[in-house]
Amino acid sequence: MRSVYNPDNSSVKIYPNTAIKIYYKTKQYQPGAVGTRSAWEKFSAPLNGADLDVYWADWRGSFGDQELRAMSMGVFDLCTVRMDWHPEIYRLLQRREVIIIKNASPDAVDNDGCPILSDPDVYSVWGAVDDVRSMHKIMEFKVRRFEAK
Repeated sequence: MRSVYNPDNSSVKIYPNTAIKIYYKTKQYQPGAVGTRSAWEKFSAPLNGADLDVYWADWRGSFGDQELRAMSMGVFDLCTVRMDWHPEIYRLLQRREVIIIKNASPDAVDNDGCPILSDPDVYSVWGAVDDVRSMHKIMEFKVRRFEAK
């Protein structure tokens, strides 16, 4: 039987298997200092009267040609993340430098609430976010292990 594309009934499914936390880079003014300083701020969005800061996503490692191409560019841990559409997260991923903490790991954050960039659970977004089939139901993006300098 031939399958027919039906735009109203998306066959794209996600199976959330990983909790993630999202941090974005901000610039902060320091009184008495020249210029600004960069800092990471945790993203949270209100949901039913509470601030939600842990999100669920389908986390998949890369393999085959995709992995080989990434390795040729110096990326050794490339993953694809799919999650339910969230307009604020989508805008954030389009406009800011973002890092993702896999498994919402509490060990990946220091006492001040800033991510520890050298932790193996800290990933940076690599590339652009995709609104799958432009349906505002699922978004997909690639992440790579953060390379702290």
